[in-house]
Amino acid sequence: MKALVVAAFLIACIPATAQVNKCKGPGGKIVYSDGPCDSGSAGQRLTVHQNAIDASGDRRAAQAYRESADIDALMQNPPSKCQFEGKSGKRQELAERAKQECVRNAVAERSGGATSNDAQQAYRDNEEHRRRLMEAAAASGGRRSTLCTSMGPGMMSCK
Repeated sequence: MKALVVAAFLIACIPATAQVNKCKGPGGKIVYSDGPCDSGSAGQRLTVHQNAIDASGDRRAAQAYRESADIDALMQNPPSKCQFEGKSGKRQELAERAKQECVRNAVAERSGGATSNDAQQAYRDNEEHRRRLMEAAAASGGRRSTLCTSMGPGMMSCK
């Protein structure tokens, strides 16, 4: 019984095609038929694929469901390019957003959807800022009295 259900499902998934013959009828008129051309008339066999429009939105809903399931699976085991480090606070929040965006992008790229890099860029900017702060602290001999403030993108003032 189970094998019958699986077989029926597989048959239902096969795209519908039809064989159509394009024949030249009397007076040179083109005639399309599912049967063979009359004897003595030139003909050509065509393969026609099903052309259905889904106005119900079921296909879009199914695609969204598949993408959601793919995102959930990738969030559990993200690709190496989607692994961002952040242990606490703002850094952890930025890392989580960057990971989510990276995973959504990976799924969107498979289906030709739009991608975004805003969260990943925010994470990289924060990491660069953090690196500069650490370099400034190291350059000051590790004194805790060093105060560094951001003067804008890529600019920092340390005292």
